[in-house]
Amino acid sequence: MTTESPTGRPWEEEPIGTAIKQFEAKINELSSLVSSPEKDSQITQLLTEIGDRRSDLQEAIDVASDEPRADLLSLIDTLEILEKKALEMHS
Repeated sequence: MTTESPTGRPWEEEPIGTAIKQFEAKINELSSLVSSPEKDSQITQLLTEIGDRRSDLQEAIDVASDEPRADLLSLIDTLEILEKKALEMHS
């Protein structure tokens, strides 16, 4: 991500930057839980939270410029891989 948004503020101060940081934190949390099978209820709760935020992220993607949009799409791809792994662990 570039350091400044089109408004001249750092991306981290823009709503899209905040959404990206929150999503990255959830992905990191899910990733650590996926490696611990005894955490099934936490994985389920986290998957629910991430699913709830997915629509918000989709809205952010729809209005984002190219660079943050690419970052968000990459995060969503990572999330989908982790979700699949988490769901396989529940089976």
